[in-house]
This record gives sequence, structure tokens and C-alpha cells, in this order.
Amino acid sequence: MPDNYLLKHQEEMPVWLSEYKDGDPFSRNFFQSRVVYYPGSGNDGHAVRLFNSTHSAHCYLYVDYGIPKSTIIEKLSSPDSAFRGYEIISKIHVSEAELTPKRFMPRIVPPNASMLNAAFADATPFALLAVFKRLPSFDNQHGAERFAVLFLAADGIATYQAIFCQQEQVNPPFAIKLQDHGFGGNWDRFGAGGFMQTTARHYAIYPSYLLVGDNTAPWEGYSLVPGTGVSIGGCHANHCRLYYRSDDGTS
Repeated sequence: MPDNYLLKHQEEMPVWLSEYKDGDPFSRNFFQSRVVYYPGSGNDGHAVRLFNSTHSAHCYLYVDYGIPKSTIIEKLSSPDSAFRGYEIISKIHVSEAELTPKRFMPRIVPPNASMLNAAFADATPFALLAVFKRLPSFDNQHGAERFAVLFLAADGIATYQAIFCQQEQVNPPFAIKLQDHGFGGNWDRFGAGGFMQTTARHYAIYPSYLLVGDNTAPWEGYSLVPGTGVSIGGCHANHCRLYYRSDDGTS
């Protein structure tokens, strides 16, 4: 399973996260940590469960223009839908200027940009950082002592260009979960052949890993991590497989 492989690629908790106190402002050191990026995330906690339980990442960027802020807060507050074994230390409302200190100027625009504009027309943008602490009744095998999730009401493809391809002192994502949702409201696919892959290729900004759902095609240049099998999760219990960037030696 991918869990066994990722356990061999653990990271130490980022210093900013270990020292974080309730009331501290948003720190762009978030993007210096290993970030797992999930465009079109909805309410799917699978990416956090997989990478957090293996201590292979501590920071997560969830992007979806179809989930209002009130729903996110409600889900995080409910015992039935919150991250099991964790409590929230703090919720931080993050401004656009904090996310993109330099004004975002896209260098490439999708040929079907009108579809993007239509899809995003009814969305209310927001950015909310939630910092979580493990409950005392759960141990290290359950997951990291702390992790953080940045929830963004935005387009997953445009955000990739705005956050990871424009800013100084921002690392590429450690991993991206690619899950094309069919009739879920996406204006273009996240997997192979979509504008998100075109964006990554244009800027030469690639994640080390892809976690790919069984209804989605991996990007070119990625190979299945041998012997890892599937991780089951997502809104419809999809089979997800882990791929590594095979044309730059990442393994």
C-alpha cells in the first residue's frame, strides 16, 4: 500500500508549526513545508488521512470553489466529519495579499477561459487556515502531532499557477491528489490532457508525487510507484494509486 512506502519518506514537523500559538498570523512558511495540494477537494479528507498517518507531510492546500466557508467550518466542528483524533488549535482568515504578495499575473490563459469564469461566477472567495493538534488519547501511529490545512475557495487550476508558479520562496507541491469528478462542476480535467498539466509543463513546476484516482489519468512523466497497490478513499471510495516523477529521478 502507499502507506508503507510513504512511511519511509517522513519529514520532521516544520518549526513554524511546532511553535505555532493560537492568535499567531498566517506564515508563508506554510509553503516552505511539504504541501499536499488537492484541487477540487470537496469534503474529501483522504489526502490528509494518507499523508498525515505516514508523517510524510504536515501541510495541505485544499481548493474548491463549490464549498462555502460556512460548510467548511461546520464540517470541522462536527464530530461526525472532523478529522478523527484531532482538535483545532486555531482558525485563521487569510487575505489575498498574504497568499500572493505580488499581484498574480497569469502568463498562460486557458483556451476555454469563458467556462472557468462561468463556473466561478457564483463562488464567494475565501481563504481559511486551520491548525490541528492530536488529542492525548491518540499516539504517534495515528498521525502527526500537528498538521495544518489551508482551505481556499478558488479554482484549482488557476491556484496552481498563482501559488506555485509565481511566488518566490514557494516550493513545488510535495504531492497532488488528482481526482476528476465528472459531473462535479469542474470546467476542465485535473489529470492528463487538462490545462493543469499544461500549466505545470509551461512553468516546469512539478510535484514529486501524484495520488491519482481510478477515474483519472496521471500526467506524462510519472510512473506508478512499484509495489504500492491502492489507497481507498475519497467521496466515492475510489481506488487511488501513487505515482512518482520518473523523468527527474524522484523515487
